[in-house]
Amino acid sequence: MLRIRNILPVLKSEEDAVLASFVVQVESDKGVQQFWAEARKCPNAEAQIDWSDDLSNLLSEFSVAREAYDHLNQAVFSTFLGEQVEYPINLAKAT
Repeated sequence: MLRIRNILPVLKSEEDAVLASFVVQVESDKGVQQFWAEARKCPNAEAQIDWSDDLSNLLSEFSVAREAYDHLNQAVFSTFLGEQVEYPINLAKAT
C-alpha cells in the first residue's frame, strides 16, 4: 500500500522560481513519511511540479504505474491552485 495522506502548504521559498512549497505526507508499510514538493515557474505552463528525489525513489521502490505519478502531480497542482483534494489518494495497492 502506498497512498498520499495529505499535502500541506509551507512557507514560500526565498527562491524566485518557486511559487509555492508543500509537504507531501505519504503512508506505506514503512509508516508515514514526509517529502517536499514545489510548484515552480515554467515558461510554457502555469507551473511545473517538482518533488524530492526521496519521493521519486519511494515511487520506484513500489513500482507504481505512470498513472500514480500523474495523480501525485495533479494533487500537488490542485493544492497549489487552492482546490479541494480528497484524501487518501492511492498510488499503489498492497502486494
